[in-house]
Amino acid sequence: MDISPDKQNVDRLFSNTTYYIDFYRREYRFLYLAKFCVKLG
Repeated sequence: MDISPDKQNVDRLFSNTTYYIDFYRREYRFLYLAKFCVKLG
């Protein structure tokens, strides 16, 4: 019996997760740089 889910669903889920992680990392880096600039200022 094949228990693996639909390949398309897996690809969609994975791409959404990757996009979210990428967005989160960019957001975090921006906040980090903003704090750094405030310290310098």
